[in-house]
Amino acid sequence: MNPEKNNFLFISTGHKRIGLPFLMNIFSKLNPDKYELFVAGNKFDSNLPNVKSLGFIQKTNELYNIADCLLHPASYEAFGQVVTESLICGTPVFVSDRVGAKEIVKNSEGLVLPFNHEKKWLNAIHNFDKNKVVAKSQLVDELNIVQHIDKMLSNWDKYKA
Repeated sequence: MNPEKNNFLFISTGHKRIGLPFLMNIFSKLNPDKYELFVAGNKFDSNLPNVKSLGFIQKTNELYNIADCLLHPASYEAFGQVVTESLICGTPVFVSDRVGAKEIVKNSEGLVLPFNHEKKWLNAIHNFDKNKVVAKSQLVDELNIVQHIDKMLSNWDKYKA
């Protein structure tokens, strides 16, 4: 990834449902000297100079840590684990309003954008400032295994009576 560019990340195995055709259209309208999209998951051929297919990547946390922002414009995603993974790594996210994990995206960590609204997605990408400090996601604290087990046991105690 070129540090002089805004490097966006898209991770998926269901490229169509998760929004790759939509992003291909978006990135065809963006200056390739300023914006790049890196796609991890199923390998595909791209005819766009600013869209790179990485194929399957085992250690996606390394991608989150070097990308500037995760894009997740899914037409439907019950939750979207990539959203929490990205936030835990400190990488901001742009997600569609059809992604279940939109509920955990705070304004300081990213944006929730209308599904398939090209103008709003283009505007968000154009206005993205990778030098802006993103608030540390509280998900790191909220999703650790000890707190998760404590919450489960607390709920168990409430309902076992």
